[in-house]
Amino acid sequence: SAIMPDLSERWANRQKVAFERQFVTGPRVTLAVLIPISFVYMAVAQPFIRLAIEHGRVTGSGAHLVTSSLVLFAVGLPGFSAFFLLMRAYQAMQDARTMFWIYVLENALTVIAKLLGLANSAWMAARS
Repeated sequence: SAIMPDLSERWANRQKVAFERQFVTGPRVTLAVLIPISFVYMAVAQPFIRLAIEHGRVTGSGAHLVTSSLVLFAVGLPGFSAFFLLMRAYQAMQDARTMFWIYVLENALTVIAKLLGLANSAWMAARS
């Protein structure tokens, strides 16, 4: 990311106040831009997908699945961007141990979410 060299330089020069200021400013600016864009993205997802791909082989239900995926992507985009910037800060600080544990937590949450999704799918299939 663009702030990585600045963060690394500030950390290497032991400018902790400047490092913290740069680190706080990065996510603030990123989220200030991404949150409104995510709402716009969610609002235009369905009309755009209908216009772009709901022709020929793609049915209305297929277009709905693509739209749902895009909306969920837009919901997760600000959080992923904040996570990405946090990882860049730990890289600048050369703190691999903390990064490792954050990645372990992130992957564990991903596995849990997947298992919950599979359990929900099985439950929905059993109901029908």
